Parts: sequence; structure tokens; C-alpha cells
Amino acid sequence: MRFYNINGAQYPSVTTILSALPQPTALKNFINNNPNAKFIASERAYIGILSHFHFESLNSVYLDKIPVLEEVNKQFDTEENRIIIDDIKMKIDFFLMENELKPIMLEEKLWSHELQIAGRVDFIGYVNGKMSILDLKTSKAFYESDTGYDNHEIQLSAYKICFEECKDLNISIDKLYILRCHEDSWWEIKEKVFNPNGVKYARKLFKDKYGI
Repeated sequence: MRFYNINGAQYPSVTTILSALPQPTALKNFINNNPNAKFIASERAYIGILSHFHFESLNSVYLDKIPVLEEVNKQFDTEENRIIIDDIKMKIDFFLMENELKPIMLEEKLWSHELQIAGRVDFIGYVNGKMSILDLKTSKAFYESDTGYDNHEIQLSAYKICFEECKDLNISIDKLYILRCHEDSWWEIKEKVFNPNGVKYARKLFKDKYGI
């Protein structure tokens, strides 16, 4: 679990409250049937973190805002993973060449006192002329949940709620996007629907489960 200190209060991260939602069947089967599931998840997290560094670093004005994440573990610094990361970086570069992005915030900390949640958003700014929130994923596919809850939709919706509450910029978010870049396929972007009720439900589940 991850928590942010917001004015002396400890708020769970957006991704932390998502863990209270029911797990998709495919994910449960992978965890239950694969003894190396934890290692694989950590390795993919390493790949994801370095891919995010590349996405953010292309906008040099924001380099000082990129956090140095402790999760970067050198045990995963293998030749195979370097090839994978370079491939994902190449697809990020093509996405940026083929689309017009004008960032306002990168890796910005957001929070909601009303919902008592916080998180860091990958990108807030203009995507092809529309004010957008964009989150980068390095997963193999857009996994559709069979639980009735779209984690990506709820995650982006939570960032929108936090942004509009804590940043007094008089800016309205028009679009919510997931950008997926993986070594086995080309870049792919998917628009998500704003779902504030899903955010509130995930927050309630987390509080009911952990009392926080």
C-alpha cells in the first residue's frame, strides 16, 4: 500500500484504493497458478517505471519533477529487459510524433480532501487539442474486467476529481485516456468514461476493508 502525506493527513493512493475492488478472474488465475507471479509483477513494474521516465523526460522543463522511485531494482537490469524497454521507448516516441501533446502537468501530485485520496498523474494537458488526463501503461493488452468495474476508468476518474478539487486553475478536463505501449504490439490509446460513482465505491470498499 502507498500513502501520501497531505497537510499532515495520510491519504491512500488512487492505485491503493483500487486494490479493494474484486480481482478479475484472469488475474486471480495467474496469481494462483504461477509460483513466480510476484517476481514477474515486480519485473514488469521495473519496465514500467523506466518507460515512464522516458515519457516524462521528453519534456525537459519537467525533469526536476520526476521522482526517484525506490522501486527501481537493479536485479532486473538485464540485457533482455533493456531490449524490451528500448522497444517500448521507441513506441512512445512514435506516439509523440504522431500526436500533438502540450503538457501542463507531468508526474504531478493530486489529492481530494473530500474523498481522502491522493496520487501522481502521468500527464495533464492538451492531447490533439483537447484538455486531457493521460496515463501510460506497459501491459500486454487492455484487460477487460469481468467484475463489472473498469480499474483504468476509475483511476482516471479519480485523477480528474483530485485535479479539479486541489488545483485552482479553472480548467475543465475533456478527455480521459489510457496509452498502452508494449514490446509485443504497437502503441494503442483508449478513451475512458468519467465515473465518479466508481471512485466513491472503490474508496468505500477500501475504508470498509482497512478502516482507513
